Amino acid sequence: MARPSGSDWIVSEAKRMKFDDLVHVEVGTGENSKAYAIYSSTLTTRSLFFRKALSGPWKEIEERVVHLPEDDVRAFDLYLHYIYNKEFTCSPSDDQYGEEERGTLVRLYVLCEKLQDPKSKNCIIKALSGSIYKIRSNGNWNILESAVVEILYKGTFKGSPVRRMLFDIFAQGVPSNFATADWTNKYPEEFLQDLAVSLMTTFDLDVRRAAPLPREGKVVAYLEKEEQVE
Repeated sequence: MARPSGSDWIVSEAKRMKFDDLVHVEVGTGENSKAYAIYSSTLTTRSLFFRKALSGPWKEIEERVVHLPEDDVRAFDLYLHYIYNKEFTCSPSDDQYGEEERGTLVRLYVLCEKLQDPKSKNCIIKALSGSIYKIRSNGNWNILESAVVEILYKGTFKGSPVRRMLFDIFAQGVPSNFATADWTNKYPEEFLQDLAVSLMTTFDLDVRRAAPLPREGKVVAYLEKEEQVE
């Protein structure tokens, strides 16, 4: 890769970060709450939610406080860490099959859905695909657990990119006994309906499984358009 030339480092002054405008974000409630002091431009340049909350005729404008009582402190911690460090700290050393890792990424995606941050959502989709298809200690890659799928469906809208990727993965790698297996009914009904539609598009199992899988690096169809929040 060619190094950027001197002129490549020069950008619009509108992109200059402001370090004199702190906003306080209060996440969670009671004992499960946490307060953050963050430079507003760190949030408003990538999140339409924060941009609106801090620029309209709202109480938050005057007090410079944004309340997120229904959101998870750990997910917001991970969100801030990703913004500043461009990495997801969600892989415990004792997570042999990646269950906690995948669950954490889904919770983070749901938060970014609320915050309307497509750039972060796209990175999470890439990471989630990589986590799903990673060969674990059992010698296999693993689909999302029913509890995690339920979290995803409760926090995203119908037709969302991450939902499409999920049921495409299931449709191509679903066990032959999925429809009759006892654990199938643990999955959300809406997900099962989406999966049924996806399965109906191709009746031949061999053809389905021969189709390209949305592995890491091959998830372009599930990415959203990224735009700088103005």
